[in-house]
Amino acid sequence: MNTPWPVAEIDPVARLHILAAALPGAVVVEGVIGTEPDRLWSVAADLERTVPAIQPHVRSLRIADRGDDRLTADVRGHLGLRARMNIVLRPRWCWMQSRFLVVGMAAVPHPDGTRFGRLQALRFPAPVRRALPPAAVRLALKAELRRLDELSRS
Repeated sequence: MNTPWPVAEIDPVARLHILAAALPGAVVVEGVIGTEPDRLWSVAADLERTVPAIQPHVRSLRIADRGDDRLTADVRGHLGLRARMNIVLRPRWCWMQSRFLVVGMAAVPHPDGTRFGRLQALRFPAPVRRALPPAAVRLALKAELRRLDELSRS
């Protein structure tokens, strides 16, 4: 007898929280941005333009390879650091991973616009991660949400 397994629908922002629970040191922030979801996502998904605009430590992000929803990007920081990011980019969902960093973005409709979530986790040993307290990461991510809000309105 085949009894169907129950299926739970999990929205993309909730999914970020679930993944954060499995990533040591991961931080998730979310907020409501007063922009319609498709408009906001078109801005957020323009990674080459938006990532350097909202993340102050990123000088540039260049897509090196593109295939369906999988991308590879070269990221450069202002201090000369470089990273190759493997990216999954889908409607209202983005997951980026490099050797040292995991970044997630997600968006869902909200009565006041869009509920937007942002995840960040460093892939370093615990003593190194402790040097950057979660409260500091949370503040930085909230500032990114404000900058994304400004970009989406311009």
